[in-house]
Amino acid sequence: MSGGLADLLGCDPSGADTLAVDGKSARGSRHDDTPAAHLLAAMTGDGLTVTQLRVPDKTNEITCFASLLAPFDLTGVTVTADALHAQRGHARFLVEDKKAHYALCVKKNQAGLYERLHTLPWTEVTAKFYNRSEGHGRKETRVVQVLTVDGLDFPRAAQAARVVRHRTCLKTGRCSRETVYVITDLTSQEAFPQRLAKIIRSQWVIENRLHFVRDTAFLEDASKVRTQHGPENMATLRSFAINRLRAAGHHNIAAGLREMSYEPFTRPLALLGLRWPARTHEQSDTLKPPCPQPQPQPQLPPAVRPSEQPVWRLGTSLTRSEQGRRLCLSHRASRRGTLEMARTKARLGALAGTLALAAGMTLTNAGPASAAPTFTFSYQSFSNGDYTINVYNNGVLAGSADWYADPHGVYGPGTGDTVGAWDGLADGYGIAAHLAGDYRIATTAGHASPYTDYVSGDIPEDTPLILRAYVVKGGDVAYSLGKTVYS
Repeated sequence: MSGGLADLLGCDPSGADTLAVDGKSARGSRHDDTPAAHLLAAMTGDGLTVTQLRVPDKTNEITCFASLLAPFDLTGVTVTADALHAQRGHARFLVEDKKAHYALCVKKNQAGLYERLHTLPWTEVTAKFYNRSEGHGRKETRVVQVLTVDGLDFPRAAQAARVVRHRTCLKTGRCSRETVYVITDLTSQEAFPQRLAKIIRSQWVIENRLHFVRDTAFLEDASKVRTQHGPENMATLRSFAINRLRAAGHHNIAAGLREMSYEPFTRPLALLGLRWPARTHEQSDTLKPPCPQPQPQPQLPPAVRPSEQPVWRLGTSLTRSEQGRRLCLSHRASRRGTLEMARTKARLGALAGTLALAAGMTLTNAGPASAAPTFTFSYQSFSNGDYTINVYNNGVLAGSADWYADPHGVYGPGTGDTVGAWDGLADGYGIAAHLAGDYRIATTAGHASPYTDYVSGDIPEDTPLILRAYVVKGGDVAYSLGKTVYS
């Protein structure tokens, strides 16, 4: 299907430089004779998923390519895809119908086109671009050669590129070489070798920042959801979570999920910009930042004397050393299972808390929630140990949470380490700065803007603390990321 739950992704590709299209199978959805659900997705070069479509059984990605991209304005966008989509129909659809550009990989599935590209005079090419990189245990050198072509029997083809990749494994020293051909409608004035190399590399964005993340952070291939539209709906929710976390500044999705799971009933709401439920008159209006609650300690059984220790009997009596060994193995297995369950609950709890609310809000079209302002944060550290978290209301600077290490009475009353909150925008929202580790709070709640509040006091040197900014208005709260500062 196109649209529906996939509309949650809410990313418009118009104005993007590149758009990568690629497919992935949800392996865990395979059941008996039913093949695994195959999902075709599109992602911008900035790492935001635009849309997704399930490929019908007994067909392939080729039949869904136009349906996937048809709803969007792709004027001026360069669409990249692997060799399966090096189809003349796709090229005409992109250039003539969508006013877009294409850069398509060509392999031997298009034997005639591949042979014509292979026999071009590459040894005489002077337009080249070299790029070297090192990572993931290997060194790689890429050489991109570009030729202007004519009469290639491919719609609107203007240039052809040959990419030669030389890889060296740092561990074994083994070398390998790979040659790839790419065809594009971009002219030499629109795409010189360096830009064309960047466009070709952008195809890997969807592999590294979508498919890999869904497999590792969300364990998609281990999911056994397989009924009707379940696999594609869950994949859409995972992509939506990745989009929202990236928009909030989380470059590491696994770390972002952990951040959400620490407060699964509040942080997902703040991430989505949803309103908090109104508080009752019995609840205090004073800001209460989240504080880890002490966990109850397990009750240990009373000690027994050796003569009173029970003897396990499984057909025959066991020695106490054998009892101890079996107890130790049992406790280890239980602990491993508990830790793994906690990790899984952290991932799934954050995903469910974030996305169930988002899906409910979007699909039911809740009006008041969608009208809430959007708060974003930026972070700045200083060489003297100070730190500032700026707060923006719909892109306008609204205030900040500040940390001053040993300001010597310059900021606010008193001396010593100081945390401050500044509210500079009369939007009805207060700014609060919370210092975890010392449990110190500065807040502008209840004061008209502009207003600044400082709380000072000595803290032992080099004590690690967590600074976080809050936006407060009655029950409406948004959180920044927690940043480590030192006294």
